[in-house]
Amino acid sequence: MKRFIFEALCLALCFFGLFTLLSRVNYLGRFSGQKLGRNAEEKMGNLLYDFLRKQEKEVSQPAVTAALDTLLLHLTMAPDTGATPIRLHLFHSTTVNAFALPGQQIVVTTEMIRFCKCPEELAGVLAHEQAHIVLNHVTERVVKEIGVSLLSTLVSGRSDNQILGEIVHLLAGTAFDRKQERQADSAAVQTLMTAGVDPEPFANLLFRLTHETPSVPEQFEWISTHPETKERVSAILGWKKSSGNKSRPLLTPEAWDALKRSDAAGASNL
Repeated sequence: MKRFIFEALCLALCFFGLFTLLSRVNYLGRFSGQKLGRNAEEKMGNLLYDFLRKQEKEVSQPAVTAALDTLLLHLTMAPDTGATPIRLHLFHSTTVNAFALPGQQIVVTTEMIRFCKCPEELAGVLAHEQAHIVLNHVTERVVKEIGVSLLSTLVSGRSDNQILGEIVHLLAGTAFDRKQERQADSAAVQTLMTAGVDPEPFANLLFRLTHETPSVPEQFEWISTHPETKERVSAILGWKKSSGNKSRPLLTPEAWDALKRSDAAGASNL
């Protein structure tokens, strides 16, 4: 009897020790942006991009893509913007939106371009989304909101459209937290100034998104949960004043006109 009790106690202690050890393992950390690995992030991003292409109409006119590439080139030439070039995709949509995908990809809608009054405003949007990528916000958010189990399924190639749709909705329709948005704002302005782009139009765009488009909280939700617009605009203008950098033209009038006409056909609610 004593031997039985002794063995039971040993078994209980072993079980408790194993449970304690396993509870200390950071499983979520194993799938964080830094632990996930570049290949897995790229695979995830490509799956999401392929899903979008099946659901929405992508703009592929050479004049349009050339203008976007020129804009992006200005931004990616700045230091600290990531080692891998950003892939930019333009989709027809009646919704003002722009969002980042895992694997160094950015999606912009034609309505966002229509809403922008100048190339510098659009450059600010791209710089902001690029900052989310460089700061690893995108993958971290997918892990946090979707969960390790679904992420593992996606990366292993056993994903389905329901999972992909949930992730696209998360990235396209909901916001990062305020701390991450402040970080992205700061990094975006630094990128703009380093690239010789005036950040003031970006501040103007944020103001107009809030005051000129009543449906923004539904269509472009990140603006509704971003730090207060006045605070953000003041910060951007303050960074500009302290830098003293002079801006330079980003696109020719012809190239900007080609971009603005990219929403001439096709529409969706991306």
